[in-house]
Amino acid sequence: MLAVVAGAAVVVATVLLAFGAACNITDGRYTYFRYPEDMSADALYEYTLMPTRMHQRFPLGQLADMTLHPPFDFTKNISTLKVKPAANKNGRPGVMEGRDYIGTTTVLYDTEADPGQLVPIVDPEIEGRLLAEMVRMFDALDAPPEMYQRFGLRPAAALQ
Repeated sequence: MLAVVAGAAVVVATVLLAFGAACNITDGRYTYFRYPEDMSADALYEYTLMPTRMHQRFPLGQLADMTLHPPFDFTKNISTLKVKPAANKNGRPGVMEGRDYIGTTTVLYDTEADPGQLVPIVDPEIEGRLLAEMVRMFDALDAPPEMYQRFGLRPAAALQ
């Protein structure tokens, strides 16, 4: 998210998700990689208007149990397909056509003191601030309920 201050763009925070893995957030100084406690594909879905991957269409077997999901705020009143993701032999979501994740530990880094992100830090105050921003972004982006559950979060409205 960018805030404009005196004509210059200043990063407030930005979030990046890797499907089925971490939700990452940075405020420009700290980076936080939050992984689900359970990396399985259970309660994880792909929402799509076009069931294709980078190099292929979804297999017919994967589409057999799909359902229509009501429109998200950003789909212009168009429903999407809600599809269980392909899973690898370990029951984790298939990444980039069958590869697996490594290093799935939630970590926080101070990129000013450690630009190579080699030594995680523990700071509950910073983690709490970044988590609150993550929830705010999930809310603003109309994240599905299972996204909050996967990361052990609750929508801001549920916290009031």
